[in-house]
Amino acid sequence: MKGNDCKMIEFDRFCELMRGQDGFRMMDTSQVCMDTIDAGVWYDMYHKAKGVNIYSFRKTFIMRWNTDISNYKLSEFEDLLFEQEIDGLYFDWSIWDYQKARIGDRFFMIRTGKGRHGIVMRGTISGIAYPDEDWSGKGRRVYYIRLDPSCLIHPEKAPVMLTNEELSKYLPNFNFESGHSGELVNDSTAQILEDIWQGYSYRVKEMVEKCENEGCYLMK
Repeated sequence: MKGNDCKMIEFDRFCELMRGQDGFRMMDTSQVCMDTIDAGVWYDMYHKAKGVNIYSFRKTFIMRWNTDISNYKLSEFEDLLFEQEIDGLYFDWSIWDYQKARIGDRFFMIRTGKGRHGIVMRGTISGIAYPDEDWSGKGRRVYYIRLDPSCLIHPEKAPVMLTNEELSKYLPNFNFESGHSGELVNDSTAQILEDIWQGYSYRVKEMVEKCENEGCYLMK
């Protein structure tokens, strides 16, 4: 990967390209282990590698959670939030643009409805969309997709949160308050969202270091 682009190369060619790099180890004939590699070194190898380029490989979706009408309650979210680990947790959530979603795509979940609005979850899509019963009971044809969260944020208790109001300052033409769940955003919007998120993460990290994790709901 380089940014949002991907280059598909054969495994043997990748191993040959990586051989001799610090932090790269062959485990067996089909598995490797890698430490963090300097971005400049990685991009240099990306350009040297011979393979098939796939541009705009990773998409970004906005999942919406209106707690006024959703059958998924805040209490259920809290049960998972206060677990010791979130590794292995997953959610199956409705997705509108299901035909465009692929495993590995990013998602941000936006909470609306009564209470504080903003990003409450971030992670990756880890399954293929499938049809199932309509969560609202209206008999619609609804598709769901599996989400693997890497971060959960309590909308009412988090001391720092990326609110819809703040998001709209950077993306005034995007409607964070209403719309379908599982909406694909364009690449420029996705990049701005990622930049906003990184800035938010740095703010939270600094706050946690100061208060020694007290009151922090950024779990991972």
